[in-house]
Order: sequence, then structure tokens, then C-alpha cells
Amino acid sequence: MCTPKNIPVSWRKNWAFFLPLQKLSFMKLGILHFTDSHIKSATDWILSEFSSLVASVKTIYEECDRIYIVFTGDVVYSGSEEEYILASKFLNSIRSLLKTLYKDKVYEQIIFTPGNHDCNFNMDRQARKNAIKNMNYDYIGDDNSVIEQCLIVQEPFWNFESSINGQETKPCIYKEYIDDIQKEVVIFHSFNTAWMSSINENVGSLFYPIKNIEETINTKATINISVFHHHSSWLNPNTEENNKHEFSELINSFSDVVIYGHEHERQGMIHTDLNTHKECYIFAGEALQMNQAKKVHSGFQVFIINTENRIGFNYPFHWNGTIYSQQEEQKFSLKEIGHNNLDFHSNQAFLSSLNDMKLPLFFNDDKKIKLKDIFIYPDIEKTNDLKKELYENYVDSSIFIGSSNYKVVLLEGENQSGKSSLINMMYLDSILHQKFPLLINGKCFKKMEIDKPLEKAFIEQYENKSFEEYSQYSNECKILFIDNLNSAELNNKSILELLKKLENRFSRIIITTSSIYNIISVLESTTKDVFCGKILPLGHKKRNKLIENYHRLNEENPYSITEQIFLEKTKDSYEQVQTFLGDKLIPSYPIFVLSILQSMNLVKPNNYEQTSYGYCYQSLIHFALAAKAKIKNEDIDTYINYLSELAFSLFDKKKKSLSDIEFQEFHKNYSANYIAPSFTEVRDKLLGSGLLVYDEDEWFHFGYNYIFYFLVAQKIATILTEEKGRKIIQYLCKNIQVDKYANILIFVAHHSKDSFLIDETISDLINTGNNIHMVEPLRDFNGYSWTTIPQEIESIDHNLIYQNLRILVGHKFLNKWIRSNEFIIDYFEEFKEEFEKIKNVALFGIDGGRSDAIMIASINQVDKTIKLISIPRDTYVSVAGHGKTKINHAYAYGKEQLALKTINSNFGLNISEYVTINFKGLINVINKIGGIELNISKAEKDYINEFVHESYELTKKPVQLLSSYGKVKLTGEQALTHSRNRTIGNDFTREERQRDVLTAVMNKVSTMSITQLWSLSDSVLSEVKTNLNVSECMGIASDVLGNTSSYLNNIVSKQIPSEDDGGKGDNINGIYYYVCDLQKASKSMKNIIYGE
Repeated sequence: MCTPKNIPVSWRKNWAFFLPLQKLSFMKLGILHFTDSHIKSATDWILSEFSSLVASVKTIYEECDRIYIVFTGDVVYSGSEEEYILASKFLNSIRSLLKTLYKDKVYEQIIFTPGNHDCNFNMDRQARKNAIKNMNYDYIGDDNSVIEQCLIVQEPFWNFESSINGQETKPCIYKEYIDDIQKEVVIFHSFNTAWMSSINENVGSLFYPIKNIEETINTKATINISVFHHHSSWLNPNTEENNKHEFSELINSFSDVVIYGHEHERQGMIHTDLNTHKECYIFAGEALQMNQAKKVHSGFQVFIINTENRIGFNYPFHWNGTIYSQQEEQKFSLKEIGHNNLDFHSNQAFLSSLNDMKLPLFFNDDKKIKLKDIFIYPDIEKTNDLKKELYENYVDSSIFIGSSNYKVVLLEGENQSGKSSLINMMYLDSILHQKFPLLINGKCFKKMEIDKPLEKAFIEQYENKSFEEYSQYSNECKILFIDNLNSAELNNKSILELLKKLENRFSRIIITTSSIYNIISVLESTTKDVFCGKILPLGHKKRNKLIENYHRLNEENPYSITEQIFLEKTKDSYEQVQTFLGDKLIPSYPIFVLSILQSMNLVKPNNYEQTSYGYCYQSLIHFALAAKAKIKNEDIDTYINYLSELAFSLFDKKKKSLSDIEFQEFHKNYSANYIAPSFTEVRDKLLGSGLLVYDEDEWFHFGYNYIFYFLVAQKIATILTEEKGRKIIQYLCKNIQVDKYANILIFVAHHSKDSFLIDETISDLINTGNNIHMVEPLRDFNGYSWTTIPQEIESIDHNLIYQNLRILVGHKFLNKWIRSNEFIIDYFEEFKEEFEKIKNVALFGIDGGRSDAIMIASINQVDKTIKLISIPRDTYVSVAGHGKTKINHAYAYGKEQLALKTINSNFGLNISEYVTINFKGLINVINKIGGIELNISKAEKDYINEFVHESYELTKKPVQLLSSYGKVKLTGEQALTHSRNRTIGNDFTREERQRDVLTAVMNKVSTMSITQLWSLSDSVLSEVKTNLNVSECMGIASDVLGNTSSYLNNIVSKQIPSEDDGGKGDNINGIYYYVCDLQKASKSMKNIIYGE
């Protein structure tokens, strides 16, 4: 259970009074972590340094109640008994010295997990070698015979573990070390990831049989610590269950801290599971001994954990040539206590109802799709901090589950923006975060009664305990979700009083509402920790992800379709959806994107280009009427006409809604001119479609504004030749600053085919409202050509320009005006790359766990230039959560996400796309395009011939040597060797070679046809990791191929930071860094990319 922060410290001794089921005490735990000592012989230098190791930590554990020694594998070099005898003497000496200092505080057992070097491969058998080649659950079977066979090579290790700990342990793949101290339980979970190791194992080749041990795992502890040797990246992601993912998911689900080895370098990072969003801290240790003969590259780490506040500190120690010196500490937090006990059991029927899809989607084989299968968290625009720039106000809605920065989160959403789906998904995910949420509709709050609606909700949502127990439970574990607060029968004052009372019962309150503007100011004045935001339509990336989800779910056999075919389908659908949505004419809320996809799936027109605006909008309404309201096909046109007349009637009377009597009056008048079903039937069908809504105030109105605008415009388009139609157009033009009228005008343009009338309309719009001088002709966003455009548009409403940015972005006159207008430029800063048509992509070349090469490829599709910018890997920068360190460490700590964040934060950029490739992948890509041509010197040729065998070892191909220098053709293996050459020149020369190799690849690709590129795309993309899809890659390639001479004659190669930015090598704490003036480097970077 969670420790409540609002209980005074003086009361905590009597915490059992508040929670009689569990009594807690608090203590400090210390951990001494070693890994990868590779002990080989009696001459190993580390064996004589046990006293130095203990001396460096002799005071750090003074306040600890318990001290643990943890060793995460590769204790010895080759798993022999002689090596283990040496290791036993070494570790016993360390344990004895610690006990001399800290007496009985030292835990009797040393916590072990074996590594690949702890296996004695002289004991390997052919049966084992055959087994590990294609390991999976089917091969393991129902008994443990296969596992036992594979564990044979670890027998000496487990004999050593039994001997040093004084307890017999049989070879196993999982073991728990349980310590019960002062009524607190600490469990170390040791996962033997090396059980099927081999001499030459590769990343992604291992398999850990989670299903064989998951039921034996005991997580009933105050602290759960998982230890293993290999990072999950060494596990096979290509099994049916994705073994890499299932291992990470299991570890992340219960572990407070994860400690592992094998990487030989200290790393500390937060792991967030992409599906469950759970977080835990993961630490890798520096190798204790890398070179048995020299005292270099040695380190270990210490952990101090406070069980009261659930805060820990990690202290790395590194050998500086004389002593083990303490490095910069890292603070971390543990999961809140008691979650693994799942004290409150959710009602599964209730959870299932939340997970149900409300939109009637139809999939192949009549699949039953759940909300979690397709849901995408939308972005939120913060509305109660308008002083910030727009782009600073956008946050991902998923952060509110794990974040404790706000006591109250208030989310506004338009009708059909997905408010209820969002709050349902948040509820489900909060359980995965091991919270105990309550969900209640705003209308349940009447007067100021709180207990009754909360108790009613609790009884519906939980099944094993009473509401009284829930009320007394720690607030830190409880979240309250209120859907549609606007439906509460309370005024603003009462709502504020209600929220104040609820804040005392929950750690966080997350609210959705249709309108928050009338209570924001009052709420801010009374509640400091409040977030007010608006649910935004899906941006391009999230929309594309939603489309991907839809297609994967709709595939009859998703395992048989190739990734290329799937990506092509996604690309086509994305373009069709984009055509339908237009440029923000209808917001891309999930319900509309999915409705469009469903419509395209059910009815496929011959030409989307010709029918886009006529067909697609019509099909969305058609789908709502047919699929949701169950209206027969032959009656659809009748209802669409009815809706158009109803919408126009409201517009004409300047009304937004109508009463039941007014609705019946409209129906009577409509029926006098058209054949229509009965009023009751029409009303029920339209309400069933969701196009019409009946609110709590007993008024009818259209469920979505843009549908209303579309239907109004449909009617106006039919009367454009009449006087009334012309007057309406003139009125709309004169009031273009009103968002509603601007959108109706745009929809009229979509409905009408009269180009002359459209020209008159736009001309009148500009001249009448702004009195602006006209100049040259320009083609508008609909493809109509009109004769005049504005020379200056200062008088156009800035808000309207911003809202229609996607429409106006292609207009050169507007582009130029925005650049010269300081007042508005800030609004468009986030769209700068779109204006410039610049694509910035981060390139990471990976060697093991670090980025050996870091580049930015900037492609300017206006100027037809390519800029390749290398960032020295030793550049001294700030890495979030890790302080100042080398920039290439960011990838090791947090993969692409942290690496991008580090580049952006230190150089003032906003790069979101990346391409990652390892050495073998680079070789394969170059070989697949037929090699590259480069100019190399004689010294460079000699270097390649001397070291190229190392590259050929990666591909297992016969070694090819170069016979000449000058302009030569290189294989992938030779090109990799050349790009890694740091003997001739320095690191900067090496980076220049890497840029040369990349330029040569682009030169080679430029000679290929688009057909050749398409045929290669699937195999080439399989060698890299990227968040660019095939269509984006091919779009860039198509542009480059269409302008080959322009691009290839305008390739700029640069290193930033450089000496011009104050760059110089420096030794900090015995480690080499490339230090520079980051402000100057940022300016240089932007100057290269944007010409600033």
C-alpha cells in the first residue's frame, strides 16, 4: 500500500491505526554492485585490490540498516573451477572487511546471477548446441529437460555460488534471495539470462522462458530488485511472443530497481513500457576488470535506498589510476509500496465495458476490437498559461497518469473529440500503474453530496473490499476520474467546493468537460496545482499511427503480409484521409479518422482525387446514418437532404439549437415540400446517428460544428445563382474573421463547381473586408485560378490565419509576409520546417550500446540542398537525468528518444525523425546498392587492408583486399573499416570520412530509378531502425531523384561544434571530452540548416 504524505511524521509510528491490516517500519538499504570481473589467473590485478574497494565505501553505508553485495555475472573469464577458487577468495575478503566495518548489517549471502563468461563451454555438448540454435517455448516443451541440458555448462558456477553462500543451489534459470528485516521484506529476483549463452552470441539471439517461471515469482515485498546479466536487447524479438518485449514487460511490471551487467559501462535510465506505460529504474554497472594485466577501466556502484520516502541514490565509483573515486550521483524513485498486492480487485465486467469500442467498426472475420487495441493518446493544449509560446503548451495526455505535478487536471473537448474514450483509457492505464481509480459521471453529483455517488461508483467498480476500507486507504494510490463535469447540477461556487472536498480524498482528480472557460479563473485562484487544457485533433504522426493500428487489426492474416505491402496500404490510406480532412477543415479526431477508414473499406470509389470533397464528406455522414442509425441505403439521400435543410434553417435564423416544438414545426414545413417519414422516426434516427444531439436542457443541436458547416454549405451551393445565395456569400465574406463563416465559405467552394463565382467570392472576401491592393495571379488551395492576390495582408485577423495555416502555408505571398512580420512570426515558429520544406533527420551509427557516429541530415526541398552535420561523439553536453557527459552516452541511457532530446535541448533544434544503423546493417546496405566509390589515399588503403578482416567477421564472407588507391569501389565491409579509421588523422578526420561514406551512398542511390528504389526499400529498411515510414523515405528519394544535379551539387559537409564554436579537447576527472560554447554551436547549427 502507499505511504500517505499528508499524515504528519509524528503519526507514522501509529500508521497501523489508519491501516490495521499492515504495520510498516522504515529503514535504509545499501547495495554494493559488482559486475564483469573476468577473473582469469592469480596474476589478475583486481585480486589484490579488495581492500581498496572496501576503503572507498567505508563511510557510505554508515546510516544503512542492511547492506547487500550483488554480482551480476561474468565473475570469472571461462567458467573453470580454478577461476572460481580465486573468485571465492576475492569476494570472501570483501565480505569479511565489510563485516568488520558494519558487523551484522551485512547480508549473509552474496546475490549472484551468472553471465556468459561464467559458462564453461568445455562442458558443452552437441545436444545443447543444437537446442540453442532455435530456442522457443515449443522446443522447451512441458518439462525442464531442455533447460537442464542447457544449464550443464553452468555447473561450476552454481557450485561456486553454493560454496560461498553456504547453501546448496541447483542450476536454475531463476532464483530469489529473500531478506525479512524489521518486518520489511526485500526480494532480489535473479534471472539467469546466460542459461543458453554461447561463445559467439549476438544481440537478439538469446531466449528467456518467462512462461516457465512467472507463476513462481513472489513480489510480496517492500522492495523488489531484479538482477540479471544481459540487457533485454540481447533477447530475441522475433519469436511469436516477442521474447525481448515479454521479458521487459515482466521485469517492468513489478521491479522497483533493475541492476544488470555485460555492457561494461555504467548506465542509469528510466524504462517505460510502451504498452503499459509503467516505469522502473534500470542500472548497468561498469566492468570491475576489463584487462587482467592493466589497471584500467574499472568501476562499481553503490545504491542507498530509503524505504520511507521510496527515494534512492546511485553512486558510481571509477578507478582513476590511484583510488576508486566517487562520480556524480543519480537520484531515483521507487514504485509506491504495496501495489503488487493489488489490495482492491477491479470488477472485470466494468473494465470490459470501458474497453468496449463505442464506434461501430467492422473488421474482417468479425473481430471484436477493444479500445486499447486502437487507442492513441491525443495531445493537450494548455489553456491556463497563455503567456507561453504555443508549442510549449502542447503535452501528451498520457503523462497525466503517472505525473503527480497537478492535483486537478481539467480537460476540455469538443463534441466527439474523444473525451470519454480518453478518460476510459486513462482509467484502464492507471490500474496498470497500480493505482486504484474511481470513475464517476458529473451528473451524479447533485447538491453537495459526495459519499453516496462515490460509494455507488466503488460498488460498481470493485468487488473484494468495502467502500469504508477504500475511504481509509492511502490517497497516494487513488485517482478520481470525472467525466462530463459540465453535466453536474451545480454552479461554479458549488463545483469549487466539491473539488476541494474531493482533493482531500484522492491524490489526483482528472476531469473532462465540454466547456471550462467559465470556471478556469475561479479554479486557478483557489487551486495552485491545476492543469487546464484542450484536447487537440491528432497530429500527423499520431494520425498515421492510428491508421497503422486500424490496418493491422483489419488484416485477415497479419503474419503473412510483408511490411512493405502493409506500409504501402498505410501510405495510401493516410493520403486519402488527409484529402478528406483537408487542411484542418474537419479536425482529425479519432472518431472521424476511423469513420473515414471504415467508409473507404466498405465503399471504394474509382477516383479519390475527383470525388474527395464530394464523396468523402458525404460518406462520413452516410456511414453515421447507415451503420449507426441503421437507415436503409435507399433512404439515405432523404435523410441527408433533411439534415441539410435543417442546418440551413438554423443558420438562416442565426440559431444553434431548437426546442422540441420548433423541431416539430420544422418537420411540418419540410414535409409540405418533401416526402419524409414521421417526425418520431426521423428524430430517433438522427439522434441514433449521433449527427443530432439532444442535450440535458432539452434542446436539439448538431453534434459536431463542422458537420453543421458542411450541411449549411451544401444548401447554399444549390442557391448560388439566386439573389439570396449571392447575399449570403457577400455576408460571409464581410465577416470572414468569424471562424464559422470562414469554414462555411470553404465548404461552399468544395460543393460548387462554378469557378467564376468562386473567383468573385474570394476577390470580394479580400477587397471588401481589407481594401487591399491586388497584384499577380495565384492558384488557390482548391485548384481554382483567380486573378488577384493581396500585396499585404496586415489587416487579416491573425487568429484566422493561424487556424487556417495548413491552407495558407503554400501561398508564397503569405509565406513572405509571415517571415517579415515580427508580431506573428512566433505563432508560426513551430511550422518553420514546413514553410521551408526542410526535413531534418538524426542519424545514429551504433557500436554496441552507444552511438559511435552522430549526424544530422538536413534536406531542403526548396533550395535543393543536402547538409550533413557531424556532432563529435565526445561533445560535453547535458543529458536529461544524467548531468553533464558525452553526447554519445545519451543513446546508451535512453536510446533514440533521449538521444534526440539531448540534441534538441543542447543545440536548440526540434528534430523528431531518426535513422539508426549498426555496423553490420551499414555493411549490408552498401552491399545491397552494389558498393560505393570513394577517393582514398595510399595510407587509407593500407589501413583498410590491415583491418578489414574485422568487418568481414561480421558478415562471415571471404575477405577482399584493395589492390589500388585513388578512386576505388568499396564493398560494405571496406567502407565500414574506412569510416572507423582514426589512426590516420583524429576523431574529426574520422567523422569527415563518415560523411564521405554517406555522401557516396547518396551518389550511388541517385543513379537508381524509383522502381529500383522501391524494390530495395523493404530489404534496406530492414537493416535500419527508423520512425520514418516507407512513403516518407520514398517521397524524399523521389524529390532527390527528380532533381539529382541540384542536390548532388549542393551537398554541404560540416562538423558542429568545431573550433569556431570554442571547441577543444579537455580532460575532466580523467576522462576526455570535447568542450565547446554550446550557444555558439547552436547558432552555427541553425545557420547551416536554416541560413539564419
